[in-house]
Amino acid sequence: MCSLVAVRSLRSRPNPKTFRPLIRSAAAWILVAFGLFQASLSNVFAETTANAEAQAPFLGARTAIYYNPERSGEGVFVELLGGGRALVYFFSYGPRYDYATLAPLQARQTWLVGLGTVTSDGTHIQGDLVMPTGGRFGAAFNPHEIEYLDFGMFSLRFPTCGTSEVRGVLDIIPFGIYGEPITSFEPLEFMENYVQLTQVLDCETGYAKASGVAFTGSWYDASRPGEGLVIEVLQDNRTIVQWMTYDNDGGQMWVQGVGVLDVATNDLRVDNMRIFKGTYWGSGFDPAEVTSSHFGSLTIHFFGCNWGQMTYESPSFGSGVHNLTLLTTLTHINDSGRGCWDY
Repeated sequence: MCSLVAVRSLRSRPNPKTFRPLIRSAAAWILVAFGLFQASLSNVFAETTANAEAQAPFLGARTAIYYNPERSGEGVFVELLGGGRALVYFFSYGPRYDYATLAPLQARQTWLVGLGTVTSDGTHIQGDLVMPTGGRFGAAFNPHEIEYLDFGMFSLRFPTCGTSEVRGVLDIIPFGIYGEPITSFEPLEFMENYVQLTQVLDCETGYAKASGVAFTGSWYDASRPGEGLVIEVLQDNRTIVQWMTYDNDGGQMWVQGVGVLDVATNDLRVDNMRIFKGTYWGSGFDPAEVTSSHFGSLTIHFFGCNWGQMTYESPSFGSGVHNLTLLTTLTHINDSGRGCWDY
């Protein structure tokens, strides 16, 4: 296993207010990030792509989970999209105290999504983050209730691909707009010691680690914009699934588990999806406080390369079915063999 489950067991930027109406009205949950940055940074993408891929010919091998072993319980999913772009998901926990009143806050989960650019030497990604809030789980989900808050800026210096011989560095700087939840999030500056936890593509050859690699990416139900899944298919078709969603009270929730993809049937089953809680953001983070509880099971049948159906069953959250669409096509994944077909 290779995930949090496995770990615990094995500066020029657009003005955010300019893009706020665009963020609020985006049609697909991750296209929020695309719509926010694509127009303003298209020239940068064009200029950096050739240089970045020349410096790192298998840049797609940077598609992975990154984490700090001293902070086991949080981390970053990175998807290299091509065109000098990188999609990131940071999963962690909420602040310990309210900024305005200094009152203690309940321990809750937090997840952020951002679209960034790859630097010309292929060693860094940097961009801005959005925090979706206000959704509710299951049948109570209403995409019109979701608000996309401009959270802040991020920068990730990659560790050495595969070996992490040279460790990576993460920075997250919240904007701190008064009256919104992000005012209580402290900056995470020069967070060292980040390592590459997973590998989708081989760093030396660029070849896929698994025959089912083409299912790696971001997936969502088009009738439910504002939530979605991140899937990584690893060696021996072991597969990490992280579901970015909301709890019954409207708070953010991320659920994670590891299964095995059956490439003969295109079926993925994860019997032990888990919810991680117990600690806080930034200086309030304590890995010893992280606890996990059983969410339930999740099954996905892929109808070819770009479509699938997810069924989940949970003792606490009930059951449901989501029709999935693949949102992201990752750098060099196609070059290494799709391993799937549409039918």
